[in-house]
Amino acid sequence: MLKKRCLYLMILFSVSALISASSKNFVTIESKEQLQKEMDSQETIVIKWHATWCGACSAYKKLFEDYAIEYPDVKFLDVDVDKLGDISQKYQIKFLPTTTFIRNKKEFSRKSGPIQKDEFKAILEKKDVKKKEVTKEDKDESQSKEKDTLLDKAKNFVKTITTPIRKIFS
Repeated sequence: MLKKRCLYLMILFSVSALISASSKNFVTIESKEQLQKEMDSQETIVIKWHATWCGACSAYKKLFEDYAIEYPDVKFLDVDVDKLGDISQKYQIKFLPTTTFIRNKKEFSRKSGPIQKDEFKAILEKKDVKKKEVTKEDKDESQSKEKDTLLDKAKNFVKTITTPIRKIFS
């Protein structure tokens, strides 16, 4: 019974890691070097500065992730100020959450607090960022393909690890 629980937990953690890594234009920043690399890689970047203890930040999280889906040509970065305090000081983050908009390595807008959809859209469109029109059918199809791909990856992963684990516990 314990063997099955261990195997189940290993599979669960692996699948959740695959799911969180699914969005190509949404990145959680873990280091100063990673932030610099991401800033060098794309023309338009939106950074959300937050903390895990911040209630407004938690409420804004889902909305920010939705923006990443709606604007696939924009890179969205997620920075926890408690983990990377030196970076947040460099960018003079004083309120949470704060969203900074960067183009060609220069900040062109900054907003404190959660940003509603219409205001977010106005900031990006004012700066000539082209929004890809996404229909409900496109979203459903994309989510379906993503789920199928993730499910296939998870199944392959389970097949890969199951045999050696069974040998260990046999």
